[in-house]
Amino acid sequence: MNLNPLKYSMLLCLASSALIACSDDSSSSSSGNGDGNSPSDSKPLTQMACSEIMYHHPDSLVEWVEIYIESGEDLENMALSELRLDGAVEYNFPEEPMKKGERLVVTGDLDAFKKAYPDFNGRLFGPWNNDNKGEVEKLSNGGDVISVKLRGAGDIDCSFDNSPPWPSLADGAGSSLVFLGGNASMPNNWAASKKNGGNPGSSEDEVYAPLTVRINEVAPTDGSEDWIEFYNSGKNDVDISGWLLIASRRGDTLSIPEGSIVPAESYFVLKQEQFEDDLLLLKRGENLYLREYVNGTWTLSETGLEYPATPSGTAGILELSDGSLMQGSLKKATPEKKNVSELLSGPLYVNEIFYNPPEGQLEFIEIINTADSAVTLSLPIGSKTGVWEISGLGDSDLETLSIPAGGLLLMLPDTNILDLEAYAATLSKDVVLQKYSGKISNRGEQILVKEPYAFVEDLTKPNAIDWCYRWSDVVLYSDDGLWSEEADGMGMSLHRADYSMPGSDPGAWTANLPTPGEK
Repeated sequence: MNLNPLKYSMLLCLASSALIACSDDSSSSSSGNGDGNSPSDSKPLTQMACSEIMYHHPDSLVEWVEIYIESGEDLENMALSELRLDGAVEYNFPEEPMKKGERLVVTGDLDAFKKAYPDFNGRLFGPWNNDNKGEVEKLSNGGDVISVKLRGAGDIDCSFDNSPPWPSLADGAGSSLVFLGGNASMPNNWAASKKNGGNPGSSEDEVYAPLTVRINEVAPTDGSEDWIEFYNSGKNDVDISGWLLIASRRGDTLSIPEGSIVPAESYFVLKQEQFEDDLLLLKRGENLYLREYVNGTWTLSETGLEYPATPSGTAGILELSDGSLMQGSLKKATPEKKNVSELLSGPLYVNEIFYNPPEGQLEFIEIINTADSAVTLSLPIGSKTGVWEISGLGDSDLETLSIPAGGLLLMLPDTNILDLEAYAATLSKDVVLQKYSGKISNRGEQILVKEPYAFVEDLTKPNAIDWCYRWSDVVLYSDDGLWSEEADGMGMSLHRADYSMPGSDPGAWTANLPTPGEK
């Protein structure tokens, strides 16, 4: 890919020097002012972390986030260092110090928090979104991203979600989410707290141990030929007889039959005919949990798989080149074998990501249509009209759009700094422009390109529709591990080099100069 200097220069000129508002505000800047967390300072940079999240407390007003200094120096003045929460909620910390080892808690409702945790004696801040008046701003029960930001370097983005493999116990069942370390965007780096209500302000957080057995592959047939495969990563065989399989979207529960033993470091397959009840793995997609039971009692340990609409073939877990795991529809069924690293994907793929632009430049995401015909982003599904979605970008109106064969959809942040029509005139006719309301995370985020496949009506609620999607592409990028350092604030963007590899695999990407609207 070669940069078109004229067109990218036009983009920057149209946006003007005020574009810092569209990047990651001052936390993206490499300039320092001697506040103790700038690259120009001689002492070590302070790296923040998010250690615990209560996003769906049984009392809807009791939500909170716990943060701490993971490494580096104390903060002499949090306000001067511009310590703040952003993303799902907003909060600016006051002119107070913060020492390494402290756990600070921020909540949306101070009174509700104090009532729920009368013995809490740590440092409590809030309410978040403290520039707003009126109702308490709430974290989404369906998942979001909380950013802990700091002047210069040191900020972190922490994801949470209510779909597997994220623990269901943190979704209104009383547990908090506890960070285990590693990439805070990865669900396997979070666990459910053993203590009901979590343990705000403390570093001693017991969690439910992860299982060595996982749901590895499913064959959804809407009929009698369903099968489900389990994988055991442990050194000992595991007897899963009597464990429960939960289909949470459908509300069904199924007991694993007697004699079901998953060998150590190997696979085990159960077929529909081995169950007394209907396994019924639906093609439209499902959220599955496998829960460990001992003597008929749930140990509160579980594992999960969210599989998308899978019209044909199977769905399951892939291991990527950096050792991380991802979910999706598989191109080839591999019962009792390791899943091959190829997804049933397309025709729309994430083609380029400019996620951490230097000051004065504009972030963007580019989607390519690899099909031989145009893809219209709204289509009739039964009696309804379904619209493609691109999650991870906030709101965007895609309903009227159509991407030409071989064409591009260039997604830009919603800002009045950019004259969209003037910039569109500089691009080729096979490039479609659209704005989005959110912001791409500078630390890592999952981007899902989803095609509507089916819908389920909730008969208990008027006009309530639950859409089921086929995943055209999944990208969970990161600013660490095997991902390119040059794309993390150094002026480069991520370019897709291989559409046959999973989009979450760093091996599918290279770093190069940004080329918005250019193939």
